[in-house]
Amino acid sequence: MPNWCSNALFISGTTDEAQKVIDSLLDGSIELRTNEMVYKMRKMFLSGVTGLLVPHTTTEQKLLDEVGLLHPNLNSQSRSSSPESLAYTEFLYELCHGNITPENYEHINRIYLASRLGQKWYGDIPKPIRKRLRAVWKTCRYDYSGMFKVDISAWWSKPNVWEPQQQPEILDLQLLVELPIKVMVNGFNGGLLRCSTEYDFNCHHIGIKWTELEVTILENGNWSFDTPWSPPHSIIELLPRFVEKQLSSNDGEELVDITLYYYEAGCAFQGIDHDVYAYIEHYDEDGEQYSSNMLPEITAAFN
Repeated sequence: MPNWCSNALFISGTTDEAQKVIDSLLDGSIELRTNEMVYKMRKMFLSGVTGLLVPHTTTEQKLLDEVGLLHPNLNSQSRSSSPESLAYTEFLYELCHGNITPENYEHINRIYLASRLGQKWYGDIPKPIRKRLRAVWKTCRYDYSGMFKVDISAWWSKPNVWEPQQQPEILDLQLLVELPIKVMVNGFNGGLLRCSTEYDFNCHHIGIKWTELEVTILENGNWSFDTPWSPPHSIIELLPRFVEKQLSSNDGEELVDITLYYYEAGCAFQGIDHDVYAYIEHYDEDGEQYSSNMLPEITAAFN
């Protein structure tokens, strides 16, 4: 288990429109369908590597060479002229070049619906392909389902229409970045594709391995949340960029005032934005007297 870093984020929009976007991140009104899109792309991937879906006859060799570098079984020798195969070829392009973003939800969903995988019951899949699916499932079962012991038939049978993912006072920082489809298909621990894992992507682009934050609004208006091991420094740049994108603003106007305060006693650090300082807590022998060198600005941010 990690040490948990305590964070307090001061954030304020400089315009009413910017503040509305900021508020939407925590009031449950913003559209969040990442889990749904990831599931549908993973289902198409498993269908491709096991031969349930094959490329369309018009698929360019360059694309097949690209996907073959990700996983050799994606470069199938079989071809088909069916609408399902055309959807699969679109998926292969997205796997190599596409991202999961709110703007791309409908495009991804259209590809999945065109594949007709949502209408294919697991029991109707030919037995040889089911055998291959179970073999691949052993390597990705936990990443794909969150459980060590679950049969692929249960995972396969999820509905085409999902309940909204967004919840009040829950912020998934993955919403703030473009998520490469190949990384999300590869999974948190990876081992399926020759590309980065979701773990590596989260650490490099977001700064923490687990990106879902449970946020409490403090009396001073700051957002309080804990993160594993370290603060999410990237939030200082990602949140303003997200607001600018939502408002289609590129005129250089500052739309967000933001400051991140944090401390973590186990690793003995505290900081403001990218400035990091030593943090020391002291208890007497009876554990009754406590003192620390926490900076006054950080103390105030949490009160």
